Amino acid sequence: MKTLPYNGIFIFIASFLFAIFPTGLTANAINYAEFTYNETFSQSNLTGQQPKILAIRHYQDSADTAVIRISRVNYYDNVNKHFCYEQSLLLRVIQGNGTVIKINVSNIEEIQDINYCNNGFLRLSAVGTNDFEWRQYAYNDNVSLRILQDDTTHAETFTSFKITVFATLSDGYAIVYVNTTDRSTTSNTLSDQFTANAGLYAIILGYNQTNTSQSIILHEMHTPNNDISFNAIYCSIDYIYVGHTCILAGMSMNASFFLKVRFLSAGSVLKLDPILNMTSDSAVNIMTLPLGGYALTSKSRINDQVVNVSFVLYDENNQKLKPEFQIQPINSNFVGAFDILRNNTIVVALNEISSSWRLLSIYLPKFASYGDGDYGNLHVNTTYPQRGINNLALNTKEINITFNDHISLSYSNAALKIYQKINQTDILRQSIDSSTCSKKCTVSGYTIILDVFKCTFNDPGGQYYIQMDNDFVKSSEYNEPIPGIYSNKWTFQTENTTPPISMVEGDILGRVRLTTNGSQYFNELDRSKKHDFFTNLIKELALTIPTEEKRLKSNEYFQFDTSSSSKSNILISLSIVAAKIGSGDKKYATEIKNDLDQLITNKIYTNISTGVTTQYLDENYGFEPSASVAEFFEKHKIKISIWSVTVFIFLAAFLVAKWKSPKSENFAIFQLGIAMIHFGTLIAFNFTEAKGIQSLFIPSIIFLVVPVGFNLILAFYILFMEKDKKFDKWFAKHGRIVISFALLASSSIDVLLVLKSNLMNFEFFDAPFSDRSLELIFWGSYVNIFLADIPQLIIQIFYAQYSVTIEIQLVLSLIASSLSVLSNFLSKLFFIRYKANSPYSNVHPYD
Repeated sequence: MKTLPYNGIFIFIASFLFAIFPTGLTANAINYAEFTYNETFSQSNLTGQQPKILAIRHYQDSADTAVIRISRVNYYDNVNKHFCYEQSLLLRVIQGNGTVIKINVSNIEEIQDINYCNNGFLRLSAVGTNDFEWRQYAYNDNVSLRILQDDTTHAETFTSFKITVFATLSDGYAIVYVNTTDRSTTSNTLSDQFTANAGLYAIILGYNQTNTSQSIILHEMHTPNNDISFNAIYCSIDYIYVGHTCILAGMSMNASFFLKVRFLSAGSVLKLDPILNMTSDSAVNIMTLPLGGYALTSKSRINDQVVNVSFVLYDENNQKLKPEFQIQPINSNFVGAFDILRNNTIVVALNEISSSWRLLSIYLPKFASYGDGDYGNLHVNTTYPQRGINNLALNTKEINITFNDHISLSYSNAALKIYQKINQTDILRQSIDSSTCSKKCTVSGYTIILDVFKCTFNDPGGQYYIQMDNDFVKSSEYNEPIPGIYSNKWTFQTENTTPPISMVEGDILGRVRLTTNGSQYFNELDRSKKHDFFTNLIKELALTIPTEEKRLKSNEYFQFDTSSSSKSNILISLSIVAAKIGSGDKKYATEIKNDLDQLITNKIYTNISTGVTTQYLDENYGFEPSASVAEFFEKHKIKISIWSVTVFIFLAAFLVAKWKSPKSENFAIFQLGIAMIHFGTLIAFNFTEAKGIQSLFIPSIIFLVVPVGFNLILAFYILFMEKDKKFDKWFAKHGRIVISFALLASSSIDVLLVLKSNLMNFEFFDAPFSDRSLELIFWGSYVNIFLADIPQLIIQIFYAQYSVTIEIQLVLSLIASSLSVLSNFLSKLFFIRYKANSPYSNVHPYD
């Protein structure tokens, strides 16, 4: 049983039979109700004549939806004495709330004139003398049909041939037919004993099956073929037992008979029962009722426009039932179209009026020997939670269903789905697939126990219902699918008691991540549509959690997740507003956070996967709250330790140098340390986190590369343009060390000052720079403040302001950039004021 009534509709139409996936129509009166719909047509190929109901069918997977086929007369064929209809297939899907969905198919290539008028469109039809053809169609989301598979199969010569098609519980179809076969007489008595003159046969077709299965013999008769004929055949799933049931009506030696056959999908016949004590004629058919018993139907034509339809009800023991019908017979339309729906309702087409068509619904009571508990399924005994309760405990983690038969899991494509009704909208809270249910389901005898998420039943006073597809479980004895539970049958409510908010809490700042496809989609949106994306996301999440919309907010910041393997996934900000005391809020922010994370991480089983925007949320990420200070330090303690050790090493080097050589320019160690730490953290930030915000990444790279180039050129210019002979002699002796420091000076031109600092009285730290060179170093360092330090600090501040998540590289880079700007400014001011202590001067206080 599929949960969406318009997806996966597979259609067969026999000669004078149109069969679509069955379903039902919701009762809105105790005994009778009438439905009228006015048709409006705008297609040029429609005749504009009065619409006629040609057939009524129902879905197999819903109790409150019906499908009718309508058409308008094109012309009357005087030769063959029948009407010809418009070259179009017009379907009307009627939902329980009265909504009518139109499906109009007018594909001329598919509806050939030679076929559509004589034999009907989308048909199971005779081909030649001994063959018939079947076609399986699918319904597209764009309100069109397509052929899935078709095939032609061979049968014996048709004499008294009746055929029907019905949907099975395993998403397939069964073609069932009865036939008498002309055979030549023989004097061989023994041969006659093994020769069948009539029989009931079935062809089981799976979903999208490419060829015809072997015909299954359900029952064969040896009555002479001239003494037996068949008037009708009706088949359906077996509503009371397992498998399928067929009832055929016929005449044998001028006496009418009915024969009921119960059989399994594999072809095994469980029971063969003649149905006695029923009078009938050739215009009579018999149909099983979903809640037990049978309806004997007869038709009699009054005139060209009216057919009287009468119904007589019988129980499983073939005893006539009461109540009698208040309207008997019913004046139906010119074809006497009717159907019995899965909610035990008979729907009859009334005479059409002008541009309108009408339906009469007759609601029947249950006739089974045991009740269905109002689950619409005679196989279900009890459930937890019970149907109709209003006090299910919040955050219940387990549900169960007890059947009337021993069961086992089907491991099929079927699903059990839990919905919540919010403002007349069905919100999927959780889906459990039969194919993967072994981890969430426990089967024991008659009962299946299913684990559910804690967030599924989390709404106080919430209105819920559970729907189970056909073939979610099967009979363990017969290995046959068991019917499911339709929507809005297993309904209940959670307890509506919520303790008032009594604890003060803070907002929870966090983020979610988009999938690769979602990130690509988001990137292609303009600014206005990005705003709409955030707005719709909050609305959908508030409905899915559920919570008040005011409890979710976003500053609409987004960035790439640089920690992901692809680097292309987008993080977007999302915050949860704290509950306010006395505000009427139902949940604490932490509860919303936990529910949201569970919904996203289990996306494929929740409504997150079906939302217009929530479908793009990454289930591998969930909802990630921003880390607290303690959590941040715990997460990055190794990197923080390495950074601290580096700072300590430079500090220790300064103290040792100060102790060993107090007259040296030991401040150069601080300059070198700040330059190296700043440069290292800047590179780490630019090639990791800076990529997260593309609008800041390129400026950040520019203000990294340009100062490096500037410093490198200036450093080598100073070294190679120095004309002093003492410098040349010193350079020639310590060239390798000098070149190394020139390369390090790409981070800061002040690094060259280490070469003249006389640290530890080492000779290679006693460079005889000229005043001109020191002046170039000073102004180069000054330019660096505005060319590198300040722009880089501003970019990092903007990044911290607009980023969705703060990581360690940004924090360390911000600290290093701040120290660099501060030290450069203060040192410049100090050395301008006290030139005697300036490393940019050749005059030293110890000289």
